[in-house]
Amino acid sequence: MALASSASKISIRQTLDILDGPFRPVAVGVAEDRYAFWLGSGISFGKVDGLKKIIPRVLEFLRQKIDRTNANCAFAGALTRALHLAGLSDEERTRVDTEVAVAAWPDQAAIVGRLTNNYARLLEITVAGQPEDYLLWEGVGVAATFADPAIEPDVEHLCMAMLVLEGAASDIATANWDGLVEKAIDELTGGVPKLIVCVRAEDLRQAKLAGQLVKFHGCAILAVSDELHYRPFLVARFSQINRWAAAPENKAVIGRLMDIAVSKPTLMMGLSAQDSNIQAFFATAEATMQWPWPGDRPSFVF
Repeated sequence: MALASSASKISIRQTLDILDGPFRPVAVGVAEDRYAFWLGSGISFGKVDGLKKIIPRVLEFLRQKIDRTNANCAFAGALTRALHLAGLSDEERTRVDTEVAVAAWPDQAAIVGRLTNNYARLLEITVAGQPEDYLLWEGVGVAATFADPAIEPDVEHLCMAMLVLEGAASDIATANWDGLVEKAIDELTGGVPKLIVCVRAEDLRQAKLAGQLVKFHGCAILAVSDELHYRPFLVARFSQINRWAAAPENKAVIGRLMDIAVSKPTLMMGLSAQDSNIQAFFATAEATMQWPWPGDRPSFVF
């Protein structure tokens, strides 16, 4: 049996033919605003650094901070704990030289690869005398990485913005910290407000516009502009992910997400859903009101 053409290789005409043919129920559902869009970092690849760039930056940040005259240097201890998470073999450990840049380590790619699936525990590492989110805020560099005003929206963000403005995407949830969907809408409207951004419970009380974007892992743009109120809502550390569902400050936002999940089918784009809190959330949503599978529209998991 011949395999179907790869989605990345078919033409726009072929794509439209599919949406007018076997996938027409999906296209109609989107047009009627029946879907909730759940967005992940995959839609921002090429615009915002992913884990493969962020992890070596964190390691290099710690390495450069080491005080080699202090046998009990907190930064050296933090780097040691980070490398422990990578599960280095004895041979790999002997090849780690903190005197040289992380990029020059012979096993750098292997170390980064292992830490990619353990990023939440990496960011959980604390440095004595510093805030709990020090590695995230300073090591990752939230402002420069996710809130840089020079970063421009990509085609995915612009298409998402068009769907919002057409009334086809009124409910969006995202784990992304960047503000590229919001920026895309501003570009298309000339700055006319069309999208409500919700991070905290209080944000849910804003007047309704064309769309609502629930940023359930926080927002870098708001965290930089209003650090007092929004920096604590940046979720990345292992303890934060585990606490997310039980945290009193998240109850209202989780309630809104639950309403979305049980009232509209989910259309995920670029979201791995690898975080345990996301998996547990959808398990709870299923238990609350299960969707028929496969239902009246095509249903797939990739």
